[in-house]
Amino acid sequence: MPRIKPEEFAATVNKYLEEYAKDVDETMAKVVTETALDAEQKLHSAGDFNGTKYKRSWDTQIKRKRLYIEARVYNKKGQLTHLLEHGHVIARGGRIVGESPEFEHIAPINDEAQKKVEEELIKKL
Repeated sequence: MPRIKPEEFAATVNKYLEEYAKDVDETMAKVVTETALDAEQKLHSAGDFNGTKYKRSWDTQIKRKRLYIEARVYNKKGQLTHLLEHGHVIARGGRIVGESPEFEHIAPINDEAQKKVEEELIKKL
């Protein structure tokens, strides 16, 4: 560690803090992005649901602002995700003809991704 004069102490500490903040920002961006893309790939091949258009329509959106990074993995088919995840009543012609079983595939991957981000950040920082 270099020797510094007392009057240079504040400037030196600020320099090191700025470098650390930059490292933290870069690490967070990398971990969040990699985890989101990994979650998207897992959703492409999730479970035994055989709706290939549904599986292919997963996408990732990364928003990086000055103070945070946000990753959103979503399905372009919209409300279909909720119906498949939680099951639903099937109606035809105004009559209820059955129920669709639950196909839980989003929640486990979401939980895994959140845990992975936390663990990776702790390990790398």
